[in-house]
Amino acid sequence: MLKKGFVSYLILFLSALFSFSCNAPRDNPLDPNGPKPGLVEITGTVQTISAPLTGIADVSVFWIPGKIVVKTDASGNFTINNITPDNGDLIFQKDGYSSDTIKVTWNNNKKITLPIVNLNKVPTLDSYSIYSEVTEQSTQSNLIASQMADLVFKVKIIDSDNDIDSVFVTNDMLKDTLGLELQGKLYQGTFSTTRLNVTNLDEIVGYGFDVWAIDTFNRKFLVGSKTVVRVIKSGVDILSPNNDSTGIRPPVDLIWNQYENGFPFTYKVEIYNATNPLPIFTQDKISKSDTNLVIDTASVVSGDYFWTVSVVDYFFDSYKSQPGRFKILK
Repeated sequence: MLKKGFVSYLILFLSALFSFSCNAPRDNPLDPNGPKPGLVEITGTVQTISAPLTGIADVSVFWIPGKIVVKTDASGNFTINNITPDNGDLIFQKDGYSSDTIKVTWNNNKKITLPIVNLNKVPTLDSYSIYSEVTEQSTQSNLIASQMADLVFKVKIIDSDNDIDSVFVTNDMLKDTLGLELQGKLYQGTFSTTRLNVTNLDEIVGYGFDVWAIDTFNRKFLVGSKTVVRVIKSGVDILSPNNDSTGIRPPVDLIWNQYENGFPFTYKVEIYNATNPLPIFTQDKISKSDTNLVIDTASVVSGDYFWTVSVVDYFFDSYKSQPGRFKILK
């Protein structure tokens, strides 16, 4: 029989041994809770590219050598651990952002903390109009008539990073691209049949034009596509005043013939001073059932003027009449 003192001593010894074994370093490679020899770790943060810099959540981070993918947390942080130290690529992807790739070289490091990765927001299309403008022209005497046809592009793009460098349109029929100029927040351009590489605008009806944006990093984004729906081939004839009518006193009754066609449209009337290429008066959205417009020219000085009537459809395609010339006399 063991003595009572010896039993107490044995219990104390076993307790100390157990406590020491629990706190001892886990160097045993078979210990499931111990570090895995030869494995390494990558950490990093993904943020927006524009101020205020904020973390981007739910970015997919692909580690190519190990075919591993993790997601960033609400603050844009991520960790990839327990991987072998093979040099490779980290690819960052999220819908609405341009992807990015970073090469990783270990150089005997056990842990790599990447510099902040900034993703660029992909520009998106807000509005896109493409329409034809056909204008009848004539000499001063109205003896020789001609026709000018242009295709007009108006594009508005949403770009939260504000880093768009240029915007252009392309088409399979074009020999090159058509650059659009920024005016305010609207990119626009007007191109002749020669610039479009066609003999008349009818050739491009039904064909699509893609809109591309290039940012300051020279990244190219397809933001939208639209087709040419219609080219209006004829317009109205101006009846009165016309042919240098003289002695016109306000108010002036502008009269034209009825336009007949099967698509919805409205009229637009413009009055020009003979020495100014910009209209001094414009009235649009005139009902298709109207054939005249009475205007008060009390504020207009005496002189030479001309006016036009345009047929405008739902898509903003238009056909502008030959000018009607008259003289205001006060």
